[in-house]
Amino acid sequence: MRLSTRLIATAVVGLTVVLAACGGPGAVGGLGGPAAGTAQRVDFRDAMRVERSTQGSAPNALWTPEMDSTGFLTLLERRLGEAGYLAADPSTATYIVTAAVERLDQPLQGMNYDVTSKVRYRVRRGGDVREFPILATESASLIDHVVATRRLSIASQRSIEANIRAFLTALESY
Repeated sequence: MRLSTRLIATAVVGLTVVLAACGGPGAVGGLGGPAAGTAQRVDFRDAMRVERSTQGSAPNALWTPEMDSTGFLTLLERRLGEAGYLAADPSTATYIVTAAVERLDQPLQGMNYDVTSKVRYRVRRGGDVREFPILATESASLIDHVVATRRLSIASQRSIEANIRAFLTALESY
């Protein structure tokens, strides 16, 4: 009885190891692919471009001198490029990304500044449009800078950076 228990335990452990190896994230084909009926992760490598609005718009008074709408889109492009998502030739991009900053909540005064940014990202491929409303809050305190306007600028930049990082994470569920 004791020998059969060991044999069963060894078989279970061996089978578990084999299945784990076959089903890991790096597996190719065979048992390692997604189960029937589950969606595969979309591969955005070299497939995106950021569409910049050609319409003139009044500058948002809440933007800081270091971060305006043009700076935001440039930063978004840079982060998409760092992730490997930007197409080398924008005309061949399969996915078009647009982004609109809907809110940038900045405090008027204080020692610590918490800035919340709300950005609505749209990813379009043909007629398929997916929206990603992202909300991110970041802070700056006296440790970051003693001058209040600079602290507010630091918190705003951090909030926008966090918002873009959250968007890149959200793309994984596309």
